[in-house]
Amino acid sequence: MGQNRTISRFLVANGVNGVVVRGIRLHSMIVPVHKEIGESAVLQCDYDLAGDTLYSVKWYKGKDEIFRYVPWGDRTKQAFPISGVHVDVNRSNANQLVLNSLNFDSSGKYRCEVSGEAPAFDTDSAFREMSVISVPKSPPKITGGLKRYRPGDRLHVNCTSDASKPAASLNWFINDEPVRDEYLIEYPPRVRPTDGLEVSVLGLNFTVRKHHFTDRQLHMKCTAAVATVYWQSGEDTYLDDTHVARVIGNTPHKEQRFSSRKKTDFIGIMDFSLDLSPEGWESDGPRNFDPGDK
Repeated sequence: MGQNRTISRFLVANGVNGVVVRGIRLHSMIVPVHKEIGESAVLQCDYDLAGDTLYSVKWYKGKDEIFRYVPWGDRTKQAFPISGVHVDVNRSNANQLVLNSLNFDSSGKYRCEVSGEAPAFDTDSAFREMSVISVPKSPPKITGGLKRYRPGDRLHVNCTSDASKPAASLNWFINDEPVRDEYLIEYPPRVRPTDGLEVSVLGLNFTVRKHHFTDRQLHMKCTAAVATVYWQSGEDTYLDDTHVARVIGNTPHKEQRFSSRKKTDFIGIMDFSLDLSPEGWESDGPRNFDPGDK
């Protein structure tokens, strides 16, 4: 008898003998991978009722239900507040969940669950991860450089990103070429106690050689990347007394330009160049950097 019931369920599920195939199926679930703190997020759930009648659409963060849509009854929409979740009930419906005022607690795993009517209550669900981040507000800064270097001098500088979460990933380039790993000094990110944002610092320490110079200039660049949500660049032009286009590290700024736009990566750029002079270099010596200074 039990075997006959199993066979009957198999025939119904596969539409045998003219039986209409029923069963809700999720086609897609769209959740932003990254969102910036303070923004809103729209999470979408696309499904096919396949001849069934919709009973409910439920949204979960982790194990907690945060929103329910039912097309029947007095209350078609219900929100269940938890930490980090602020449901926009007016804009949420059978196919989307809208979250406002995102914060770091909004990060996590979100699940959409769609159920059909009785007696089968057929159900399908899917989940996606979303991370809420904070990007640096300004490009990375290079500190500690001297005005002039000559072959044989020791060069020690640091690249520091503005605060972000997660911590920015920093990279050094000399004349647009990635530096060797042995030149790098890695510092652990410093967490700001006021807001939990992280400051990244990456040091660079090497002996200057003749091949490091192009047209008597040693061009250095530091880049910072945070997740895949924002792009920003900043270019500094340092001037000497007579040549507007000549770049000298750590001299006063005359011109500064910034631009930003949405893109798939956040990259902050700060450049400065170091001039090789026959007279040698002028400075009061390299300055060591403590990540706790910022």
